[in-house]
Amino acid sequence: MLGTKIRNIRKNRELTVSALADQAGVSESYISQLESGRIDPSVSLLRKLAVALEVPIAAFFDAEYEEPVVTRKEDCQVREEEGVRLTRLTPEDPRMLLSMTAFSIDASSNHRLSPRSFYTCLYVTEGKLNIQYPGTDAVLSEGDSIFIPANTEIRLCNPSEENPAEGLLCVRRDNRENSDDDGCTHSAHVSSKGNSYTNSKGNLYTDSKGNSYTGNGGVL
Repeated sequence: MLGTKIRNIRKNRELTVSALADQAGVSESYISQLESGRIDPSVSLLRKLAVALEVPIAAFFDAEYEEPVVTRKEDCQVREEEGVRLTRLTPEDPRMLLSMTAFSIDASSNHRLSPRSFYTCLYVTEGKLNIQYPGTDAVLSEGDSIFIPANTEIRLCNPSEENPAEGLLCVRRDNRENSDDDGCTHSAHVSSKGNSYTNSKGNLYTDSKGNSYTGNGGVL
């Protein structure tokens, strides 16, 4: 029903009836009647509601329309081990085909990426990284990136003795895989919020909200 659709979108936008009414130039009573299905809006009002709710008009009618998923900073899954901090930026959503993780490697520290059956892309946003992989090394500076072939084990080494190296790691997700999305094999980690994360082979995970779950559905 149109009114139900409008109400759901309004609530997802965390807008009150009063706020939506003000932005659309109508009364609160009108919005309440509209959402309850007692009246039908005009085309011009639908345009105003779409602008206020920041959605296309089709969102009010299209059963397939899906709301964008916003992940707040405080809700990102974070884990740390000695010299390394990993922050998952993409939501835990089965529709996502890419997993994006921000990494920070302390001075003179390193991090191993285990072989994966999919390609990986790494981008350096700050500092330098020495990428070690079979047969050769590659040194990346700020703004450089590397495309890592499937089934390749590499090690990320920060050659600096003073500054951290930071960047983004993008990996193709596959729910059939048992390894973590960042390609790492870990036993246990403790985040900055004190929550525990283990590997994805059926062990316990706890997210930033204190929710626990198992398996590979909640990995970084």
